[in-house]
Amino acid sequence: MCFELTAEEVQRVVSWTKLKDGSQRAFYSWPCAEPSAVEASLLIVPGLGEHGGRYEQCASFFEGRELDVYAIDLIGHGLSPGMRGCIESYEGVLNEIEAASEAILARSPQLPLVLWGHSMGGNLVLNYLLRKGRLPICAIASGPMLRAARPPGPSFMWFARKLAILWPNFQLKTPVHYSDCTRDPVQIERMTSDRLFHKQVSLRLGAALIDSGEWAIEHASELKTPLLLIHSAQDAITSAAASKEFAAKCKAVCELRILPDNLHDLHRDLNSEVILQSMRDWIIEHSNH
Repeated sequence: MCFELTAEEVQRVVSWTKLKDGSQRAFYSWPCAEPSAVEASLLIVPGLGEHGGRYEQCASFFEGRELDVYAIDLIGHGLSPGMRGCIESYEGVLNEIEAASEAILARSPQLPLVLWGHSMGGNLVLNYLLRKGRLPICAIASGPMLRAARPPGPSFMWFARKLAILWPNFQLKTPVHYSDCTRDPVQIERMTSDRLFHKQVSLRLGAALIDSGEWAIEHASELKTPLLLIHSAQDAITSAAASKEFAAKCKAVCELRILPDNLHDLHRDLNSEVILQSMRDWIIEHSNH
């Protein structure tokens, strides 16, 4: 069961979306409280170790403010199958986002689609925008994993890449501290108690995130989708400097917001409602273009 959802809510909120290879991924939906007022569909792509149920609080905020909200559990995460923190290929994970996007557009073809990716999800969303053909009307990346705030040294990377060839699903435990994510003690307790949240990352996934982050920065000038890029100056997990570098190459298509005081999980920090409201306002403004 998702920690932030009751058993009844899991039955109501969680369904399954099917990929082209026939496998399934857990798919969450929180429809707007007023269906006639819906302005856009929002697909959330969670971060490393996360699952869609962790975004119930965000969904509750948005669904009362003109948005239908969805989330997906990627392979190796949440209720979806696979070894924890492992992937078959980076391209395959992008295909999962595409499948979820297509499922949403099939449900509500009249509504514009918006993507929001956080941390690892931010990396995936940025690469999705740069590599895929069927794009959302706009997107948000919060604290995207373009580079780690404290990147591994070259000796470790050399050894890890050699080992990844022989043992790609070898799992490492990420050095993330809950106190680096949020200053809210309630949210820290939720993370601690969440049985679906994990800190595992395979060598294949870790290398893919490093390589795709650098690739996204290198190709940022090719971005055509309006993007809101949010990062905390105090982020101890992902690099705010990398987000600045990405935004500088995007020019007018990207709006960069560097927040001075928040930690990595901006949407779960002490002033989260202010940040969520600003995200909602940006979505409504750009989904009506």
